[in-house]
Amino acid sequence: MGHAPLIFADRLLQPFYFFVKWIKCILPKKVKETNQYYVIKFFGLGSLTRIAYVIKNSAVDKNKVTFITLKSNKPIVEELQLNAIYIRSANPLYFIADYFKTIFHVWKQKGVHVLDMERSSNFSGIFRVILAIRKPSSGFYFKAMNKRIGNQSFISLMDKPAIDSIVEMFGEDKLKMAKGEVQITYSNQVIINVNAGAYLPQRMYPLSKYAALVAKLHTEFPAWTFLLTGAKSEVSRVEGFINQLEKEGVDAENIHNLSGQQSLSDLLVTIQKVDLVITNDSGPIHFANYFGAKTVGIWGPTSAEMVGYSNSETMLNLISNEDCSPCFINPKSKVAKACAGKLTCFHKHDTEQMVGKIKDFIESSSKKSNIDPH
Repeated sequence: MGHAPLIFADRLLQPFYFFVKWIKCILPKKVKETNQYYVIKFFGLGSLTRIAYVIKNSAVDKNKVTFITLKSNKPIVEELQLNAIYIRSANPLYFIADYFKTIFHVWKQKGVHVLDMERSSNFSGIFRVILAIRKPSSGFYFKAMNKRIGNQSFISLMDKPAIDSIVEMFGEDKLKMAKGEVQITYSNQVIINVNAGAYLPQRMYPLSKYAALVAKLHTEFPAWTFLLTGAKSEVSRVEGFINQLEKEGVDAENIHNLSGQQSLSDLLVTIQKVDLVITNDSGPIHFANYFGAKTVGIWGPTSAEMVGYSNSETMLNLISNEDCSPCFINPKSKVAKACAGKLTCFHKHDTEQMVGKIKDFIESSSKKSNIDPH
């Protein structure tokens, strides 16, 4: 199921959210020194990983942060070694029971700051207000400036990377993003991810373009082995991609299909071992960034700049600079409306130029780490 029905249902809650937000403004408030954070984040493995990345590279004590998230996110939460309270969503009765159990748990805690990191959800906003009765809370919103009303803070997502907004959510006075040295290894193994979740399938780089890119990389770097990743639900797409690779002349011995065979834990281990990850915008790009893996991101309707991933020794962002890109600004954006669904931002990518940039990216890092890119 796509995200449209969920967005429609969430919009119905907007009047109630405005009401409870106003009620919170007039309630007596207790503002004490924060000694623990409760982070509301229901959806998005990549988003959870971005938040974990901020915590990992900051002065925040991870033991003082507890995520409130769906039970389906348990695998990634455990891999990132985060504290969490889980809400079961498969059964409405379980959902309601966990919902109220979580509320009563947070109410009992002292020194709590509730952080709502769902980007534009009325449901999570209502949940935040209820959790944070007589406690400070923060949430994202799409206006130019941050603002504060009573003990509620609203952090702008406009004209800044999402990572910066996450930092501000915790408090810039407490966070100093650290940039440690990344250890570069070389094994001639390159992850290729052609998938993206059902939430925004328009993020997937077209298979024909992707196959042409990998074929040219195969010619440039004949020793590379391409590891194709994907969940069980993505096996068919990956197999179709392999067919296109073979038509482009990529040797079968240089293709290793891991789709449907790896657990999340297996994938994260693989990301940490390979020399390079090439992916469109989806979970693996955030996992790779979290672990400091060398990564090539292919961007179209979404934006590396908006996420907060700038070009560096470990990140190369490939963008086509179309006037209409990015067109996914927030969960309610009309994606690919300007191009009538043709995703010209992807099709305008020049494969030769992409290969050249990747080659420069690899060789630049190789000189600094004394590895052989060929």
